Amino acid sequence: MITTKDRMGGFISAKIVEVKQIESFLVSGGNVSLVYKDAYIPTSLDIIKNGVDASAPSSSSKSGEIFNVDITIEIKELVFLSFRSFNKYLAILELPNGEIHVFGTPKFPLMVYPGHNYSKAPSGRHGGILKMTGKQPHNVLIMQ
Repeated sequence: MITTKDRMGGFISAKIVEVKQIESFLVSGGNVSLVYKDAYIPTSLDIIKNGVDASAPSSSSKSGEIFNVDITIEIKELVFLSFRSFNKYLAILELPNGEIHVFGTPKFPLMVYPGHNYSKAPSGRHGGILKMTGKQPHNVLIMQ
């Protein structure tokens, strides 16, 4: 039986984590347990309503199945953090039912490309946009 809670979709929160701030990343089945270094707190993003678009379709490669992660996050303001093309990140996205999905791993991190999002109409919205891409050899993990 499918309940309303089971059908709820769309991410309601987004955080990004620099890979160098991860102390432990333990995978068991499709779940992951994440421990950060010292007093590190992941960066919470102030996303707009329905502002997270994430996908991880699989494709075949010589090494086997690979998942191509593609995430676009629209935020109210561009966060001027040290997003550099050579820094490596994970994306932590939460669904309305409380399930937390982790995209990327320390060995297969995501790259972040920040930018601005401008409206064509004066009544439209503007803000920041973060594009996150990467490849990983397994499906998206669920945080324990």
